[in-house]
Amino acid sequence: MGSWGLIGGLGAATLLLIAVFNFVIVRKRHLDLAASAIGAQLQRRDELIQSIVHACAAGQLGKKIPIEDLSATRTRILQGDDEVAVERRLAAQLHSVFADAERHPDPKVAETCATLRRAFNEVEERLSASRRAFDAALRTYNGVVRRFPTSAAAALMGCGPREPREMACETYRVDGAWR
Repeated sequence: MGSWGLIGGLGAATLLLIAVFNFVIVRKRHLDLAASAIGAQLQRRDELIQSIVHACAAGQLGKKIPIEDLSATRTRILQGDDEVAVERRLAAQLHSVFADAERHPDPKVAETCATLRRAFNEVEERLSASRRAFDAALRTYNGVVRRFPTSAAAALMGCGPREPREMACETYRVDGAWR
């Protein structure tokens, strides 16, 4: 009976060890997926900003803000400059472009403006949701890698706590309201 107990104990310990490693791996994967969701939303927003720049260049929107300024801000975002400052500058520029386009006498310009504004607000909502999901996944992951016994498994796998990324803490809708 003693050898069967030893074998059963080793089997249970092995299963527990596998479960702990899998738990850490799943939390790490959730964090990576949440980060990639932010990347996907940022890509969508970049494509939309590019559409806005092209609409300005084609004369479909007003030209109060020079297109070069909007393009330069877009480039700074892609280069990863000070995200909070660049985000605020982008929001101000887009607000100005859309406000100028809304005052344009041509109804087609107003329609194009409304369509782009709705699309931009939708992307910003999704980006905000992705950032909240990332923050939740980060809190969970950091809790897992700091608590025993998962901390031992995480250390063996080379996983440690991650710091939150510096990103704009607020989302800006182009209708001028901070949330």
